[in-house]
Amino acid sequence: MTKLTKTLTALAAAATFAVVAVAAPQPAEARGGRIAAGIIGGLAAGAIIGSIAANNGYYGSGYYGSG
Repeated sequence: MTKLTKTLTALAAAATFAVVAVAAPQPAEARGGRIAAGIIGGLAAGAIIGSIAANNGYYGSGYYGSG
């Protein structure tokens, strides 16, 4: 590593720690759970659609025959 990359890495780490130290955590509130339900539903729909798209039958029936 060069001196410049070490300096920039140290500055980035110091800035990250400064932001973490200054940021005040807020209490967790569910508020009905509508956002969480939307995120979970979106992930589930994405998994289903992704699995369907991945199973596109590229190899066909699996039997090529002789020749």
